[in-house]
Amino acid sequence: LPAHPRLLPEVLVAVCPPEQRAEVAEALRARAGTGPLDDRIESARALHELTGNHGLLLPLLAERLTGSAGGGG
Repeated sequence: LPAHPRLLPEVLVAVCPPEQRAEVAEALRARAGTGPLDDRIESARALHELTGNHGLLLPLLAERLTGSAGGGG
């Protein structure tokens, strides 16, 4: 999976057993805070899918839209 970093968050959510949801959520939260914007968005999207929390996703989407509006993304 390191060769396909954008797949990792989705795969983690798909195979996450209920007893490891907190651990996976923490890993996704950490991953959503660093790295390229696209990777951060995918991690935040997966975190939202896993927990229903959109707190990290909305600012990242706003960042994407702001960058796109300026022609930067």
